[in-house]
Amino acid sequence: MIVEGSGLFDIDYRAITGIYFGYRMHEGEVDYIMNTLQSRGLSYYKMELIDKTYEFIPMPVEDKYVNATKYVANCIDYDVDKLLLNSCVSEEDILLYRDKFIEALESIKNEPFIKDVYIATKSSDSVEPLFKIFANTKSGMPPIREFNFKLNDKGELYRIK
Repeated sequence: MIVEGSGLFDIDYRAITGIYFGYRMHEGEVDYIMNTLQSRGLSYYKMELIDKTYEFIPMPVEDKYVNATKYVANCIDYDVDKLLLNSCVSEEDILLYRDKFIEALESIKNEPFIKDVYIATKSSDSVEPLFKIFANTKSGMPPIREFNFKLNDKGELYRIK
């Protein structure tokens, strides 16, 4: 990973997909890193020296903590009824789409860097509904995040970017 500057900074843990351990890294250090990053779906590799060369090749390393409880970076609580009452969603739409709002909220409640959800609403600009969830962030940069959802032809909720 290459970054500008130095010091501590926030990064979405899902951006890291694999760890490459150096050729001379001790087993205790490998175990410490795997234990610290357990259950995040990472791939691990150890660099091995190719015989009679100065080249290395990454060799897969088995995750020692593959059966650990799934990592959850965040878990916000929400009250769907309070969120919908505070928005401009009609009572008819609340009755019709309450389950879809819950599904949308459940899909984002573990998003890293989200502090809380402050509004859940439905756009009435188009024929097909657009569900919008607005959340405050922990770092304040950006201060809010917007999550948008639509329904497919089968009526299933999906997130749009």
